[in-house]
Formats: sequence, structure tokens, C-alpha cells
Amino acid sequence: MLRNPQRKNTFIETFIKGVSENTIENSEDLLNIYSGVTNFSTEDLSNRQALNKWLREILAKVVTREVGKDFTIEQTIHIKSKVTDFIKRNEAIAPFSDLPDTERNIINDISTYNKAGDIESVNRKISELGSVIIIRQEQQVKIEG
Repeated sequence: MLRNPQRKNTFIETFIKGVSENTIENSEDLLNIYSGVTNFSTEDLSNRQALNKWLREILAKVVTREVGKDFTIEQTIHIKSKVTDFIKRNEAIAPFSDLPDTERNIINDISTYNKAGDIESVNRKISELGSVIIIRQEQQVKIEG
């Protein structure tokens, strides 16, 4: 199994090649490539934080021409557009994926209860989220000492 830096580099190289050659066309292709490089099954990708992090890194490398030095401006714009679209889709599918697990789960619960019209549960979860935020703030104050 490849170590994380090797996996990330393999993913970046594969992604750039695939997008520049139009062999990665949609989110399904992206998830399959990511899954193949990381050895995650596509079902394990409910938390897309790491994927979005790698995509943002690719975006920075493309814009600064750290990768794709030989690309035309049009190719660079095309890849930048594809990466941005993939990030937007991932965030739409899992909008709170960048949050810590506890907060993400509470917000997902709030969303579910809200859609069901269960205001009592929504209020309970909002109170729970407030408590979690207070605890995290207290922990941060202790750390900063």
C-alpha cells in the first residue's frame, strides 16, 4: 500500500492527466480514481474532506503552474474549472464534510429534523451544538493557556 504522500502524488498526477486528456469527465470518474489510489471503497467516501483538500491542493498547483507547466492558458482554465466544479459538487453532496465529526453529525441531524418538521428535535440539537461549541472553546482556552 502506498504511503499518504505517495498516494496524494499518484492521485494528483492521475487526476491532472485524466482531466487534461478528458478521460475524467464526471464526479463518478473522480471518485473511482480517488478510491483506486486511496484503497477506500466509494461507499467509504461519505466524508469527502480529504478529497476536497487534495482537489484544493491541485487547484493551487495548477494556478501557480507547479503542475502543468506545458499547458496552454485554455488547458489551465479547463482544469481549474473542472477542479472547482468537483469541489462544488462534493460540498453540495456533503456540505458539512469539513467540520469535526461531532459538529457535522449534529448539523446533519438538525437538517434531517428540520426537513421532517420536528421543531422540538431541531431546538434540542441546536442546544447540543451550542454545548459542543462552548466545550471546544473552553478546551482551546486551556490549550492557549
